[in-house]
Amino acid sequence: MKHSRLSRLRELILVAALAFTNSGCIYSTTGNILSSYAVEHLIPHLMTADDLSLACETGVSLNTLLLSFNRVTDEPHRAAAASWVAAATCAEQEAVEAELTQLRQLKANQVAAAQDARIVEKKFHALAAARYEKAYQHMVAVFGEPSEVCPTLDNDTDELLWLLTMVGMINAVQHDRASGGLRGIEMDTPRKVARSIKCLNNSKWWGVPDAVAAGVWLVIPGSVPENVEPWTVLEEAATLGDKTGVRVARAVQAQVAAALGETDRIKKSIEAYAKSAAEVPSPSEWKMLDVLAKSQAQALSDRLWTESTGHRTPIGQFGQFNEPVQEQEEDDVLDDLDD
Repeated sequence: MKHSRLSRLRELILVAALAFTNSGCIYSTTGNILSSYAVEHLIPHLMTADDLSLACETGVSLNTLLLSFNRVTDEPHRAAAASWVAAATCAEQEAVEAELTQLRQLKANQVAAAQDARIVEKKFHALAAARYEKAYQHMVAVFGEPSEVCPTLDNDTDELLWLLTMVGMINAVQHDRASGGLRGIEMDTPRKVARSIKCLNNSKWWGVPDAVAAGVWLVIPGSVPENVEPWTVLEEAATLGDKTGVRVARAVQAQVAAALGETDRIKKSIEAYAKSAAEVPSPSEWKMLDVLAKSQAQALSDRLWTESTGHRTPIGQFGQFNEPVQEQEEDDVLDDLDD
């Protein structure tokens, strides 16, 4: 009887061990499949979308799920990098909205409310910086720290992720500065990014590598190579992007101008973006990148409009900075409805 009980106990232990082992295998396999699916199918699909909120919310919702699989299998660095970049755009949009609120409150002389909005803005800048930096760290885990030696990028997906995370890291530095340095990102990062992003083919990737490098040269004193005029390089890169319909380089140009306080250059960049968008549609497989670029240019336009008039860019007036068109009064609109 005692022998029978011991045998039964051994059987139960064996079954439990097998169940545990099998569940571990199932989790591991699921994690690998999900990570592979995200890189091979989800990311290309999102690139075709024209809804930035959809992309950012996808990044936020999938991020924790993807990263949790590092408990049972290799960490999904590529998929995680993409999800962190997408999630960062959510924080970015929140920071923009808080800034516009602050500007409106200042115009209304509501100092306490403006100060509160500024605090909120800084928090979201810090969150955006953190998310972009985490995306960068995942790519570094795969390809190594950016250096004089170009990483081995095996395919277009690797190149795209490298591009997104390098541009994202430049954004991280800007957001960290706007937050007052809450994230504490090292200030030598832009130089490393400028060197490494030049490993990508400039024509293939819509002028973005040259635009980022030129932007860094302009913002960081003493970094300009000999016999190079950074604004010329930046304009050539932006023009190249305009012609392709993926206007990321033009948005980079506008952001660099904003970082340097060059209001006239900001306006010219946004005007050029709007002109190009009216003439050259974004390619179907890269719509999301142009939408993201537009959102960054739109944020700068909204800031200028709000500082001037107290409200953001009116519908249909993106790319315009003349006297605002008189909008129809609400009562007139209601009258039209009655007719």
